[in-house]
Amino acid sequence: MNKNIGKYSVGYALLKLYLQTAHNKLYYRKVTVTGEENIPKDGPVIFAANHPNHLMDPLAILFTLPGQPVFMARADIFQSKFLAKILNGFKILPIYRQRDGFKTVQNRNEAIAEIVVDHLLKKRKLVIHPEGSTVQSRKVRPLKKGLARLAFQTAEAGNFDLDLKIVPAGIHYGNFSKHGSELLVQYGEPIMLKDYFASYHENSVVTINQLTKDIHIRMMELTPHFKDQDVSDLTMIEEQQLMDTPQSERFLYMQDYANRLAELKESDPAAWTEVQESYKHYRNTLAKGGVKERNLHNFSYPVSNFNMVAAVLASPLALWGTLHHMPSLFLSHKLASIDKDPESYSMMRYASSALTLPIFYGTYMGAMAYFTDWQTSLVYGVSLPLTAFIATRMRNTYEHVYFRGKFHWLKSTKKKLFEQIKASGKSLQEKIKDMDKAKATS
Repeated sequence: MNKNIGKYSVGYALLKLYLQTAHNKLYYRKVTVTGEENIPKDGPVIFAANHPNHLMDPLAILFTLPGQPVFMARADIFQSKFLAKILNGFKILPIYRQRDGFKTVQNRNEAIAEIVVDHLLKKRKLVIHPEGSTVQSRKVRPLKKGLARLAFQTAEAGNFDLDLKIVPAGIHYGNFSKHGSELLVQYGEPIMLKDYFASYHENSVVTINQLTKDIHIRMMELTPHFKDQDVSDLTMIEEQQLMDTPQSERFLYMQDYANRLAELKESDPAAWTEVQESYKHYRNTLAKGGVKERNLHNFSYPVSNFNMVAAVLASPLALWGTLHHMPSLFLSHKLASIDKDPESYSMMRYASSALTLPIFYGTYMGAMAYFTDWQTSLVYGVSLPLTAFIATRMRNTYEHVYFRGKFHWLKSTKKKLFEQIKASGKSLQEKIKDMDKAKATS
């Protein structure tokens, strides 16, 4: 294991620049970062982030943070020596667990802990996903205590004279696996470890539990935390009505709306059952019309004259970018689909796209140079990522136009079904409002 894993690497910096561009500008339509002022400019820092989307989560943190932080991940993905070298090259260290089939857990983790403590003593950055595993859900699951133990182990190694900070982070995906969706990363105010020193000296076990609890609370403030799936489903429908607002503002509204729904569910179970029945009817009606819930906002979202003109003017460039990137997108989809685990799809697709894109670019430019000259080939090569960027940015507008057309087609050809969709949606909203009013007057 590379004990100097945190050392600055020029090669890593160049690779990060390429992968960051592919991630933030091409794979996601928009990446929003809030709380950047909470990221310490110096000193040792541990970032604690939620873990809903496999290896896309560390990338979301890496590509929204300056510098070269070190990450920790479960050790079962290191079992291949080849893959272990790659992960180590990306500054990722393993965490060993008995449930992953490792027998000598303690000795291995002690060796890893020494590397991590030394890394933090050198006033560097560390990223941990303290939930311990990845699950595609919009909630922060209970945290493992390893982060808190590691923080205090570092403090002890530094004679409690180290200003170690723990920064909670929340990652929210507009869609877990869809290319061209939105990504929101939020950084909260740092938790000062020194505030727990006195308590730790009195009772280390209680203090570790308290710190873990405090980190969990702060993480829940930064990412969607829906206690139940039915609350999550209804909240995501409500979000479709707000797609024209910034994602950070939608997040705040969604949190408040989900909390209200959770309270309504608890206060009146009988009325909540009626809401659930209404929701099922609504979903069935949408299915009859061939409408997916995630596309609901496209039916009501107005396309401004400016966006429409921009879409028309940009369409030749967007088409150029789309056609050139379709082979890479198709190949990446096929490669990602080999693994049947839906939680790894997005990571596999992004990784295969990032790997194959330079090959396609090189092939295109080589063919252009062969038939013309290198100057033309160079201009052609520069146009490829630029038009891909335009296509990614304009995709949302094109989707709105397409679904608005489908909306009018449904309205004109299946008027009865269209009215049923409207009526069932209105009925669902009214039942929720009635519950809200009943709770307010009780």
